Amino acid sequence: MRFEARYVTNTLHFATKAAFTVSHGRKTAPLALIDLRGVALKRPFLLVVRLLRMAGFDVAISADFRSVMKAGSYALKAFDDPRVRFSPFGIRRADIVISNNRSRRGRARKFLLLDFNVFPASSRSGDGIFFPISFHPDYLDAVTIETVGKMPLRDHRDIGIFFAGNFAKEAYDRPETGALFDLLSRYRIVETLRARYGGSSLVEPKSIGELKSGISDGAYRKKIVICDSALFRIAGLEWFDVLRKCDFWLSPPGVVQPYCHNTVEAMAAGAIPILQYPSYYAPPLRHGAECIAFTEVQGLLRAVDAILEGRYEEGLPQMRVSARDYFNNWLSPAAFARSIKEFMISERRESRLLICQNTLSVALFEQTLKSSGKSSSQ
Repeated sequence: MRFEARYVTNTLHFATKAAFTVSHGRKTAPLALIDLRGVALKRPFLLVVRLLRMAGFDVAISADFRSVMKAGSYALKAFDDPRVRFSPFGIRRADIVISNNRSRRGRARKFLLLDFNVFPASSRSGDGIFFPISFHPDYLDAVTIETVGKMPLRDHRDIGIFFAGNFAKEAYDRPETGALFDLLSRYRIVETLRARYGGSSLVEPKSIGELKSGISDGAYRKKIVICDSALFRIAGLEWFDVLRKCDFWLSPPGVVQPYCHNTVEAMAAGAIPILQYPSYYAPPLRHGAECIAFTEVQGLLRAVDAILEGRYEEGLPQMRVSARDYFNNWLSPAAFARSIKEFMISERRESRLLICQNTLSVALFEQTLKSSGKSSSQ
């Protein structure tokens, strides 16, 4: 019943707003139509909606009723914004149409083909807007972005290497991570560090209070700090407050795929990611500039040894600036807005928008590898 009320409310809201626009012969903002068919409305869908809203667009959403009925909370959150309307039958005119189906171009002045096949190297080097991931949508709002952007890139930080998240073996030790991407799984990375540094340089706080106490006591300055989200979570702006207090962010893959929103959030706070997949970003992250990169288990251990021994100490201030600059230039809402604006004023009518849709993107990548006879995109 709750969903049916939301469905009717948003449909009526869209109809009322559209009628007002037509009767006055003007619009208060450019209109983007997101037209999705045959694809689940999940977290990346909300990401696109939030990015378009932050870029100054009103948003109309056209999807089949079954997809909307099956949508989880991330999809329904899109309709909490009064400038986002549900239009199940589409609209006659839009400034830009974004769809996974090229036949939906209609009369739109501009068309973006929503492409979830983000992992092949050709996707990262070709034409289009490559924006695979950004902040978690719950944090993707103007106030949070502005607050994080104003956080000082202090010379002194209280945590050496930090990671917080889920790393349960059953979810984060999937064979596809190695088979498709040639990467160490999140579980294996954490277990490797536990085996090498546990009991000496690695600590695992069991509560938010213990984490805060260790930070305030200066106990983590030359340590690896790992927080298991099964024990406690760090929420809201407090999450970014912790990120700005660490020098390095341990950035293992997500469930299967390389990308994780935490890496983007860490870079925005000036924390330098330690990761195995710099080339999956466009442009690639640079070792010693925006990130610390490694290629295998021994490379991970050498990188961590170098950090704990202070061998990157002199370059830390500039690396923090480079990490945040990369976020600002390539992964921020402002970067997305610039890309959309450039496309809107260009002579091109059509382009692509590449977004990571997690399991769907992994499946598409697997198909690409099979059809090309390759084992990985590296």
